[in-house]
Amino acid sequence: MNSTLIDKVRTKLAETNLPIYLWGEAIYCSAYELNSSPKVQSVNSQAVSQRSAVGSQARDAEGRRPDFLRRFRKKLKFVCLLKMTTELPQIQKFNGDNFHLWKFQMKIILEAKDLLSITDGSEVKPEIEDIAKFSNWKKKDAKSKMLITAALEFKYLQQIVNCQTSAEMWKKLSTI
Repeated sequence: MNSTLIDKVRTKLAETNLPIYLWGEAIYCSAYELNSSPKVQSVNSQAVSQRSAVGSQARDAEGRRPDFLRRFRKKLKFVCLLKMTTELPQIQKFNGDNFHLWKFQMKIILEAKDLLSITDGSEVKPEIEDIAKFSNWKKKDAKSKMLITAALEFKYLQQIVNCQTSAEMWKKLSTI
């Protein structure tokens, strides 16, 4: 049974390209799948009875089976969303000489991620009283700052280290 679990986990992680730290959740998910699948009587009835015993122990206080698959899917969705929002296409980092080409590439990336209006300053920071809009703007600004700083050579980070928003960073880089 252990080799079956390990094979299932390896397959899950390999097919989804998930990071290794989700190994434990994949084990829970695979164990749940094995324990909830129909059992076929085989020649080795002892193995079947052991598997049934393990399956009957996997219940909460109210007698329900925990839904590990749902938890695994939530983490999978989170990891996929995180990967989509933070992934930076391979572009040449800004080195002081290539600003116009770098800016062109960054504008396309920021526009594709719906962050250009934050970065160019056309979408202004909302008042803190409107919590939903402020929170949304703050998240977008943080993503934009992350993308900008990831696309700079280290020596140019010093020039924008005191900038509070991505729009400030963008303006400062335009003057270099």
